[in-house]
Amino acid sequence: PLTIHYYQLLYSGQLGFHLKAVFQNHPNLFGITLDDSNADESYSVFDHPTARIFVRDTPYPYTPDQLFQKLLAGVQLPAPGAHLSGTQRTLMLTSQQIDDYQQSPPFSVQFPVDSFSNQVPVFFWWLVITVLGLLTYPLIFSVFRVLSDRGYLFSKTLGLLITAYLAWLLAALRWLPFSHISLLLVVSGLLLGGLAAFFFQRGAIVAFLSQHWRRILLSEVLFSLAYLLFVGIRALNPDLWHLYLGGEKPMELAFLNAILRSPYSPPLDPWFAGGYINYYYYGYYVIASLIKLTGIIPTTAFNLAIPTLFGLTFGGAVVIVYSLSRSIPVALLGGYFTAFIGNFNGLTQLKGQLLALLNHVPLPAFDYWQSSRVIPFTINEFPFWSFLFADLHPHVIDLPISILMLGMIATLLLSQGEERWIFPASCERLAIYLLAAFVFGTIACINPWDMPVYALLLTAGLVVQRVMQKRQESRMELWVALGFRLITALALVGLGYLFYLPFYLSYQQLYVNGPGLVGQGTSQGDYLTVFGLWIFLALSFFLTELYRKWVVQRKIGGMFASWHAAGYIAICAIIVSILLLFGIKLLLAAILLLGITLLVRLLRERLTVLKQVGGSGSNTIQALYSGGGLLDQGQAYVYLLLIVGIGIGLGIEVVYIRDFLDGGSFARMNTVFKFSMQLWLLMALGGALVVQRLWYILRGVVRQAWMVTLAVLLLVCSIFLVEGVPARIHDHQSWVDFQQPAGNATYTPTLDGFAFVRAWYPGDAEAIAWLNAHVAGSPVILEAAAPISYQWYNRVSVFTGLPDVVGWSDHVGEQRYSDQPINRITDVGTIYSTTDAGQALELLHYYHVHYIYIGQLERDLYAAQAPARFDKFERMVGSTLRVAYRSNSVTIYEVVV
Repeated sequence: PLTIHYYQLLYSGQLGFHLKAVFQNHPNLFGITLDDSNADESYSVFDHPTARIFVRDTPYPYTPDQLFQKLLAGVQLPAPGAHLSGTQRTLMLTSQQIDDYQQSPPFSVQFPVDSFSNQVPVFFWWLVITVLGLLTYPLIFSVFRVLSDRGYLFSKTLGLLITAYLAWLLAALRWLPFSHISLLLVVSGLLLGGLAAFFFQRGAIVAFLSQHWRRILLSEVLFSLAYLLFVGIRALNPDLWHLYLGGEKPMELAFLNAILRSPYSPPLDPWFAGGYINYYYYGYYVIASLIKLTGIIPTTAFNLAIPTLFGLTFGGAVVIVYSLSRSIPVALLGGYFTAFIGNFNGLTQLKGQLLALLNHVPLPAFDYWQSSRVIPFTINEFPFWSFLFADLHPHVIDLPISILMLGMIATLLLSQGEERWIFPASCERLAIYLLAAFVFGTIACINPWDMPVYALLLTAGLVVQRVMQKRQESRMELWVALGFRLITALALVGLGYLFYLPFYLSYQQLYVNGPGLVGQGTSQGDYLTVFGLWIFLALSFFLTELYRKWVVQRKIGGMFASWHAAGYIAICAIIVSILLLFGIKLLLAAILLLGITLLVRLLRERLTVLKQVGGSGSNTIQALYSGGGLLDQGQAYVYLLLIVGIGIGLGIEVVYIRDFLDGGSFARMNTVFKFSMQLWLLMALGGALVVQRLWYILRGVVRQAWMVTLAVLLLVCSIFLVEGVPARIHDHQSWVDFQQPAGNATYTPTLDGFAFVRAWYPGDAEAIAWLNAHVAGSPVILEAAAPISYQWYNRVSVFTGLPDVVGWSDHVGEQRYSDQPINRITDVGTIYSTTDAGQALELLHYYHVHYIYIGQLERDLYAAQAPARFDKFERMVGSTLRVAYRSNSVTIYEVVV
């Protein structure tokens, strides 16, 4: 129960919501008690769409909507000015920039419906990605020489990244506008570079392809099948919004369309007219580059981007694991772990379904959403869930790039054992370092949450590599070498920052105030539900390695062949149970300490697996864990993945990043959300290699028991794959059942993400299509301001990319200073609601509005009780306005004076 003190805030009604009266009539509503015994009249005013909020101390780092929600939630508001981080920037475009941004042609010109690419979008999209990969492959052939396909799969990701980067850099430096022509010029440069690289390596490339063409073909087939699989899933539910499961696709599509309308960078903000996007938008620039290059309609391309990211993530994981294991089943398991598998929540839901079946009651539908909200007040997405829900978030765009970075780190670790160089060794090492810096900088720019993880992994990889190179040298030489290696890592991180300096010169980080300590951590049950499989694999691996070293030290033969094994397992089970009773953090700390200790021992003693096991293994294990350079680097790579993964799992239980959610129940939501995604990738790759490792080490009953346990856990984690996909696809039909469409909603399968607009909002669909066909540049539009996010507001800016006066208030508030969006929501309401044409025109001029959009939503929100409010626009026609469009309940006025 919460008491809202009347001297702290006061609500007076707007749009019929009188909160005080509600409290008086319903005193137990929300469990909140109103206390007005110490009322005070000294307030500052915040206008929320449904209430006017009076607060004593200002300013606060929240939009009115956020403030409203936080006050209801009983959040302690921060002190004035606490929202600022770093040097302040205006976050606004200059008048010259705004003029320059009027150069882009209408979408009908950029993306002609009758073009070949829009007739066969699935094929043409795939073809362009394949061509970019082929052009890039010779450039990286020598860099990824230790990988099984010499980087063929990663050339697709890098081809897209290099193309987008060069086009972005030209636009950011204002040397060349971001356009189809600029992208063709970049691709032409990539072609010349690829041909030159092929010429110098033609002998090595031809020899490799003639010997290993099957690997290349397999990489292509794996990517293409994964791509087509998700094309099919998206085609069965292509909607880019949903009535009550809307997600953030509207914001992401608005950003994409705004970038496509922006000839230069930073791109215009579609949800804050006159400003630029103050968000880590670069991932959308990568996707927008492919959209502009292919000419595919953005609402279709959005649904092709998700399958592409999925295919690159899955394929990259398979390549990394195969390069280390030389086993196709293990490699496919690595891809499955990375891109397909879910958590244990599916078992909980399946249990409920089975109980319902036994009790002869209707089976509850599988709730795929529940599987991503296991830990209270956090988000627990995993890669497959993110791909399935298909929000084009930065963390989703970054998944294949993160896999690429893990491939780079594996290359850095494994390459020092190679002796044959195509180019001079120093040149190839320099190329590896430059590429690693570029990929790292891309990750930091697309999704800054991933940056600390890969900075740590990159540094650790360089250090481990150097230790192995210098392990026969004196300690002094080793410490000097490590010092230089740390400097190298710092230089690579700094170079990655410099690659994207134009982005950072305009970007303003807001509402991030350093780390905070977690008060209430995760319960053991919830934590194991989300991460139980990875803890099982890491613990099994570390305990087995510990036992092997204990056996070797005491010269006890026969791995797990005597009663020692049973006693060891029993003791470990007791210790783990005791640790778990004291909380998940203690168990994670013990696993982390054990892993670090074993890694240090590996680096010190240069252990050889086959000698320890006492028998001969397969060529696979010999390649990975036999003597020589590949042994220790490969094994160290597995250790690094598991140690950093467990470290992340422990870290999110100890500290969190204090962002705009700080002070409430959801304070650590983003920390758990963003970092646990990286935990998943690390543990997935490391876990697949652990399975192979333990398969060859364990013997007899122990191996059988362990494999049966693993099989059961995999089946449990696969429940989401079986039930979650149909449940997600059914969202389209659930919308049909809940709200009868105005038109035909049986348009699936299709990749047209705009089809739902034609079905449910035909008037808006026709008007938006007209705007995209006729409006060039980026004139400001006016449409209904959203009183609540995730609803059918700002739909015009979403599907056109035209800058709106203000978008979803809480999302805008997270990206801008607290005082910027406050008045805009009120002013939008004033323009629509006032009967004073002069007042409306003054505000229209103030926000440089060029088009006024009046659809059914505007009528319902602003003129349902007083239709005459909109009469002023008709009276202004001929003097200050003209009717630009009128059809099917939608009128668009153009401001001419």
